[in-house]
Amino acid sequence: MLKKISLITLLLITEIVFAQVSPSTQRYRNDEYGNIQYRREGVMDGNQIRTLFYNNGEVGQWPYQPSGEWPKGTGHSYLDGVAVLISTEITAPGTGNNSSSASNFIS
Repeated sequence: MLKKISLITLLLITEIVFAQVSPSTQRYRNDEYGNIQYRREGVMDGNQIRTLFYNNGEVGQWPYQPSGEWPKGTGHSYLDGVAVLISTEITAPGTGNNSSSASNFIS
């Protein structure tokens, strides 16, 4: 029983230690970037297409209209939601290891 309690205590302490973040990471988390109050939307209306767009990179969003309406004025929506994904690959100085932000999304 004592081994079990010791193991659980050790696991909890390990979890708490690894859950800490650096002050620079916490400052970034506290910034107002990404705050929902700064989200805006608009309607793009050009050529024969009309659609919603947002300042976070998303274009169209079902069920809100117009969401990829073509030809405009018909009420026929062909878009559920599209977002731009920007990725980069960096080489770590010193180790030469490559890291890609898109590797998190590739199965």
